[in-house]
Amino acid sequence: MQSRVELKTGDVVLVEMGASGVCMHMRIVGQHLWVEVLEHGAQLYKDGRPFSFPITHGEAGIYAPRDQPWYTYREIPDATTTPYPNGSDAVEPKGWNFLKCGCVVFVTRCWVVNSETPNTVECAESQRLHAAYATAANRPGPFNTDKEMRALDEHWGVPEKRILAGEERARKIRERQVG
Repeated sequence: MQSRVELKTGDVVLVEMGASGVCMHMRIVGQHLWVEVLEHGAQLYKDGRPFSFPITHGEAGIYAPRDQPWYTYREIPDATTTPYPNGSDAVEPKGWNFLKCGCVVFVTRCWVVNSETPNTVECAESQRLHAAYATAANRPGPFNTDKEMRALDEHWGVPEKRILAGEERARKIRERQVG
């Protein structure tokens, strides 16, 4: 099933590559690739990394009628498929990360996972873990979401050393607030 998706510069969307001359030359016709909308083109991502050089919007399956926003048609994967089978098992501090589970998250160099950008995609498990985190953050009493944050970090594959450092930082902040 396909759904029309309106886009703006900076958006990242999964698109089935059409039979344009450029896609045929790059041998990616029919493949589902992540496409980042640039102001004057589109950057393709294959296996979680930029693929080739930016190509035109039309070659990437992004359309723009005069004076209207860009749009594409995105395949909506069913529950039995892995949305990004060539993705990584774990995030890296390198910018956009495309995970096998279907999550697309941005990770800063200091290992902060930003999962709330307009371009973020979360798999069902990540959404469930985020809901548990929100519930924990809103419960009365002292603020402590270490368990829920750890579950999210483990889901995304953040290294244990980084998780422990984050928990230590949170513990020190809680001690300052109490003391």
